[in-house]
Parts: sequence; structure tokens; C-alpha cells
Amino acid sequence: MGVGRLHKNRKLPLLQIAISSLFISAIALFFLGLSGSFLLLTFLMIIIGGSGGLVESIGTTLLADGQESKRMLYTSQVFFGIGAFSAPLIVGLLLKEGLQVPQISMATGSFAFGVGLLVLILVLPSAKDKTEKQVITEPETAAMIPDSTAKGGFMWLFFTMMAYIVLENSLASWLPAFLEKTYHVSPAIASLTLTSYWIGLTLSRLFFVFFNKKTTHIPLLFHVLFLLTTLLLFVIVGPSVPSSITMLIIGLAGIASGPIWVLIIENCTENYKDAHLIMYLVGGGSLGGLIGPVLTSFLFTITDISYMGYILVAYGIILSILTLRAISLEKPIPVQKT
Repeated sequence: MGVGRLHKNRKLPLLQIAISSLFISAIALFFLGLSGSFLLLTFLMIIIGGSGGLVESIGTTLLADGQESKRMLYTSQVFFGIGAFSAPLIVGLLLKEGLQVPQISMATGSFAFGVGLLVLILVLPSAKDKTEKQVITEPETAAMIPDSTAKGGFMWLFFTMMAYIVLENSLASWLPAFLEKTYHVSPAIASLTLTSYWIGLTLSRLFFVFFNKKTTHIPLLFHVLFLLTTLLLFVIVGPSVPSSITMLIIGLAGIASGPIWVLIIENCTENYKDAHLIMYLVGGGSLGGLIGPVLTSFLFTITDISYMGYILVAYGIILSILTLRAISLEKPIPVQKT
């Protein structure tokens, strides 16, 4: 969010910052497994988290700029979904094969550094041409972007992003433990159930790569209410159904969740002309990612993990209310053709 504020006033070189952050996070990840103290480990994690936040926010802002922005955003999130369930699986397999954490850390850091080099090679030759094109078309593009007449509309959209990430992270962080304790399933079944969520999320985002829509309002509201419905169904059926039914319901929750993050970003580009606001939204998501597990853990201390379904439903209700409020305040100004 700080970079977004600076970019609004000074027009920072976002691409260079993103690539530099990618290299910094790769180097920190390389040495993460070699850290000999908790203090150094914490410092490296802060570096990785901060650099990753910059890459995500700047990358999203850059992808949202252009004619193919919507398709590129969903494509990038498809790969995010693939990585979300494949990366832990790969690390688990490597540990099973006897590799030590420092070796895995060095291999992961080297891979990330290679990705940074690939990005550098791909984007730098066209960076100058893209800059010139943006300078030429900037007045025309700015005239085509609608704005919102309602004060505070973006604030509600910001809270909507936070609420969604709180819900998503809480589900992803606690679902296996909840299933093991409340549903009395094996760790393998609990892990597979969570995997079904990420698979559903990825498939849903893949569908939206090819799905054309005129506005984000209806799809966003539909998926938020769809998510709330699946959470209610999850609570209603409880542990009495077979594990396959539970996996199906969680998979449907993943399908419902899939496009929400990108739809919120798209909604921002449709209704607010300041590009730096996208960074604020991504920052709000990061804030929700920080708050979610902590808040849910606190609620578990005053209740019990067996109440997780009801807590997720409460999150879903809050998300639905915030979404309705954000959408109701968005009234794009008709653009006059000249």
C-alpha cells in the first residue's frame, strides 16, 4: 500500500521494483534453511513476505493495464492455484525422500532466482516500447475509464477484499485440523479434502479465462452468495455424510471462491480510474491474510475448533453484506465520446 501511495505521487518504475523484489525474495529463500537463529529466520521471513507482497501488488497492477488485462489476471491466478496445492505436495515428497530442509530451501531459492532471470529476459526488451505506447495512448485511455460518483465506495471494496481473504485463509489454514478432530478422518483424507478446494478454485479461474462478461457486479455477487451457500451446506450435512460428499462440498466452495479475488480487482478497474488503488486492494488482501488465521485462532480459544463451520458462515455473511454495499455505491459515470 505504501508503494501504491508513492506511485500515485511520483510514478515509480513498477516493473523494475517488481523484478528486484523477485530477486531479493529468491536470495532470502535460498538462505532461509541455513538460518541459525530464530531472529535471523524471522528477518528472512519478513524480507520474503515484503518482497512477495511487492511482486503480487505490482504484478497485479501491471496485468490490469491493457486490453488483455482480464484474461491475463485470471491466467496468473490459475497458476497461483496450481502452485497453492502443488508446492506443499512437492516439498512433502522431497522430505519423504530424505532431503533436509536446508537443501530444499536452497533448491527452492535457486528455482525462484531462475524464474526472476526468465522474467527479466522476457520483459526488458519490450519495456521501452510499452512505455512509449503508454505515453502516446495515456490521454485516450484515461478518458475511457469510468469513475465512481459515490464517496467511500472504494473503502467498502477494500473491506470486501479483506473479508474474502480472511475467509479463504481461515478455511485453508484450519480445515485439515478441523476435519481430523471433528470428523475423525485420517490426515491423508483431511489433506485431500483441502486439495479438492484448491482444485475447484483453479478450475473456476481457468473457466473465467475464457468467459466474457459485460460487468463484474453480477458474477461477483453470484460467487459470493454461492460461497455462502456451500458453507451453509457444509455446516448442515456435518460429519454424518461420507468423506467423498465432504470433498465435493469443499470442492464446490473452491469453485465459488475461485474468481472472487480477481473479480474484486476487475471491479476496481471498472469503477475507479486510479491504477494505484489496485495496490491498495492487494494490500488489503495481505492484511486479511494476516488477520484471518489470528482472528480464527482467537475465536477457537473462546469457543472450540468444532465451531469452525459456523465461524466460516459468519465470515461469509459479512462478506456478502460488504459486497452488496460496495456494489450499491458504484455508479460509473457515462463516458462521452469526442
